[in-house]
Amino acid sequence: VGKIAITNFEGVYEPAEDSWLMANYLPEIKGHVLEIGCGTGIISVHLAHKGAQVTAVDKNPKAVEATRFNSMNNGVKIEVLEGDMFAPVEGRRFGTIVCNPPYLPPSDEKYGDPDLALAVEGGPTGTEFISRFLS
Repeated sequence: VGKIAITNFEGVYEPAEDSWLMANYLPEIKGHVLEIGCGTGIISVHLAHKGAQVTAVDKNPKAVEATRFNSMNNGVKIEVLEGDMFAPVEGRRFGTIVCNPPYLPPSDEKYGDPDLALAVEGGPTGTEFISRFLS
């Protein structure tokens, strides 16, 4: 992602291949962008670095802290809000909405942190988060 440096935080989903692919291949987007489930902020930081006005939302308070840190560390301004999906931005409009959702069903793997499990598991079948997001 060029000059972008992302610091990982305990209890926050560490960007994996899907996150880096999305960050690298998102087109340049101008205007107001909303990211749902910002995690470390890799997508939001990338978009803000390219000139978008970004609002990032995450349910995990540790992810909110991580995105704030990574935005400041990369010299970009991002509005970061804690809350469930669209609740913190109810009534607001955005030109673009991005999300790299949790899409796996629950596994026997123990994440050691319930907030981290939220970032990986998309519900009993893996699709519940995506269904809620799209509705």
